Amino acid sequence: MSDRNEALAVLKQARDALLARMTEAILEQAEEIVADAQGESFLSEIETLYDQMGNKLAHLNQMISNLPAEAEPQDDTFPFDREDQPEEQPTARLPHFPIASKSEVELPPRVQRDDLIGLPAPGVSLPKAPAFARFVAHIEQGETDQAGDVIAQIFGLSPFSGMKCAETFAARYETDTAVVVKAMRIRQELTQKRFNDALMLMHECFGLQGIEAMIALQKMREIIAAPSNS
Repeated sequence: MSDRNEALAVLKQARDALLARMTEAILEQAEEIVADAQGESFLSEIETLYDQMGNKLAHLNQMISNLPAEAEPQDDTFPFDREDQPEEQPTARLPHFPIASKSEVELPPRVQRDDLIGLPAPGVSLPKAPAFARFVAHIEQGETDQAGDVIAQIFGLSPFSGMKCAETFAARYETDTAVVVKAMRIRQELTQKRFNDALMLMHECFGLQGIEAMIALQKMREIIAAPSNS
């Protein structure tokens, strides 16, 4: 392992340890943090927690992003490559059996209203797409403003923070569309109570960190715990 990769591993180990401490602190002070966010407490739990751990986490993430890993040399040769060409084999042919078809008179009349296929019965409204699906649809159509509003509601953030999340996600999406799958893993990590992994995914997909990541984490836990999601 090169010196740069070893240094990067140390930074990631430090970040994981800090995330573990932050997660424990969030869960221990969950009620106080929510009360502070709602203006019902004047003890500044959010600012205190951010001063203790948020700044360090931001610095670690910045150092990790500024220290790209070096690519390890790879051997493209495969020891079991076949040098000789396989003998050509004749293509297998299946026997042909003629299929008896009905005459045109016996065939049922074709329905000409193809536009009605798949539509619900009259009087039944179309189902509303899930919130995250609508968010991704707005991103694909370049509607960052609408996407920001949707993600702000999901994470319980301000419209400005939601816009920042949408802009970050859109930039990631242009580079690699697999960020959608990565974002969908946040719910799975929270369901499995792997809060550190969920916080890391929030940062990688939406750029969330510090207090905003804590608020989004708590909001997502409330959504998952709701009876409609059980």
